[in-house]
This record gives sequence, structure tokens and C-alpha cells, in this order.
Amino acid sequence: MPGVPQAANELVVFQRAYDLAVWYAERVTTFPKGFRHSLSDRIHGTLFDLVEALQDAAYAKERAGALRRAQDLVDRLRLWNRLATDLRCLKG
Repeated sequence: MPGVPQAANELVVFQRAYDLAVWYAERVTTFPKGFRHSLSDRIHGTLFDLVEALQDAAYAKERAGALRRAQDLVDRLRLWNRLATDLRCLKG
């Protein structure tokens, strides 16, 4: 965002990742039984790792490594989200 200090931008990214983790936590209880543990565990694990990576990046002097890890986790989350959608675990 233009004119917004860097720390505020990072807080927004962290908060969005946290909110997504909460959103998914509420949704996985409705996953079909066959996917409730396997796929939901991978999604949750990836989200928790993402929140941790963003927190690490917020407090680290050298942020590049944590941000690369966060980007890798976002890419992985896209895969799990696509799979959950294609398997009809998530509704529209």
C-alpha cells in the first residue's frame, strides 16, 4: 500500500494468513470423512507453517529466507486448496 509503513504491510499479511487459518479450521469439519484427516491435516499444517514463516519474517533482520519459505508455503497451499475444491471438500 502506498504511504503505509512497511511494518503495517507485514501486519496485514500476517493477519490475512491467520484469518485464513481460522476460516479453514471452521471448514474442515465438513470435509467428507475420507479426507477429513489426511487433506485437512496437510492444509492446516501448511497454514500453521505459513503463519510461523510470516512471523519469522516480521522479526528477522534477514527476511529473505523466511519470505521465500512463506512463498513456497503459499504455492503448496494453492495445491491443497485446488485439490480440496476438485474433491468437493469445499463448497463454492
